[in-house]
Amino acid sequence: MTPSVTVSPSGEVEEGSSVTLSCSSDANPAAEYTWFKDHGSVRKSGQNHTITNITSELGGNYYCQAHNEIGHHDSTFLFIKVTSSSHRAMVAVTTIGFLLATILLLLVFLWMRRKRAYSKACGQGGRPDTVEERK
Repeated sequence: MTPSVTVSPSGEVEEGSSVTLSCSSDANPAAEYTWFKDHGSVRKSGQNHTITNITSELGGNYYCQAHNEIGHHDSTFLFIKVTSSSHRAMVAVTTIGFLLATILLLLVFLWMRRKRAYSKACGQGGRPDTVEERK
């Protein structure tokens, strides 16, 4: 039976933090486990594989192999995405820049609209706040 794999914490992992991969199977007799990264480089033996101080180079696809004297089975791939703190800062700066540009465009639009209303009112003989409605 195919072994199952889990990662803790789940989701994106920030560079410099730790992540633990766990492998389990209901093999009989009990299985031993070997962890692999991408397509074949051996990472570690054991049911759990903890990566401390993770870097972007250590991100990627991992899988475990459960094996006993009867045979072996590989798990499905488990993808670990590592994000850097500089990437998060860049996203924050980009978001703030987008919001400021949006506010600026809105202010320009409102200013132009008010200017147009003022020009139209002046063409009718007065300022917009002093012109009475004509019937």
